[in-house]
Amino acid sequence: MEIEFRSSYFVYIATDEKRSHLQAGITTNLRHLSATRTSATAGASVYDRLLYYEQYEEMLMAVRRETELAFFSQRKLRKLVLAVNPELAFLVQPAH
Repeated sequence: MEIEFRSSYFVYIATDEKRSHLQAGITTNLRHLSATRTSATAGASVYDRLLYYEQYEEMLMAVRRETELAFFSQRKLRKLVLAVNPELAFLVQPAH
């Protein structure tokens, strides 16, 4: 019997509380973005407000897309987000 492990990979764009900077990343669990801050991150810019995501079944495709987004300018990232989220609404609220 063969065991298959299936998972989804999410490429996301997150921001800080003031929406001043956008950051691309990859995860298997979007809820991890809103994890409680620790003393190590207190006072630092934390990009934990989800604005945009894409779902992939294959890890390689997700990694390629995240790499592509990592090279986007802030202006280009913002344009991508605004196309699907014109209000820049937070999709997952942080658990603070």
